[in-house]
Amino acid sequence: MKKNNLRLLLTMVLIVLIAVSFSSRAETTKAQTIAISGDAALELALSYSMDDGLMGGRLTLPEKVYGEVMTYDEAVQFVSNRPIDPNTKKYEMRNKLVWLIVLEGKFVEYVPSSPDGAIPATEILHNQMAIILDGKTGEIMREILVSPQRKLPVTNLPVLQKSNSAASELPTRNPILTEIPYPTLVPSLNEIIKEVVTPIPTEIVTPTP
Repeated sequence: MKKNNLRLLLTMVLIVLIAVSFSSRAETTKAQTIAISGDAALELALSYSMDDGLMGGRLTLPEKVYGEVMTYDEAVQFVSNRPIDPNTKKYEMRNKLVWLIVLEGKFVEYVPSSPDGAIPATEILHNQMAIILDGKTGEIMREILVSPQRKLPVTNLPVLQKSNSAASELPTRNPILTEIPYPTLVPSLNEIIKEVVTPIPTEIVTPTP
């Protein structure tokens, strides 16, 4: 009986040691892969989120900023409540480490009129904006103005606050592909999504409801 208890105890200790080892390796890998610090991620998000006068952006400094390092797939699921489509090229980047930044405050979205002029141009106010940054380069991968009818659950995300460290150099912003919503007449289009792509002719993409 005592021998069985000893074996069980040794087995449990071995399992704990293996778990700790894997956790330590994962943290080390994440630290080695992420080159953008929290300060730099915050600075980049504040820069990228500014109102560009064309598509929209923040009207004032955000009231709070949350951020965390995670995989690209985790960030997309956090924002859109669905994983990356395996039939797209983005699926190949699903395990890429990124910074997910969520800003809370006052943001504006400029919705243009319809081509025939039947739908007039309008402005929509938002309370949250989500930004996904490349963890190595700091380049913006996605920028989402969250629908006023939604609120991202930021309770478990760390709050980002700028320290007194020196400002980092901001990378050049890439061209973006834009999906333009008409929230009044098309309820399924509730968010404006800006994605980094190789410069190609702009197209309008209708997301799945």
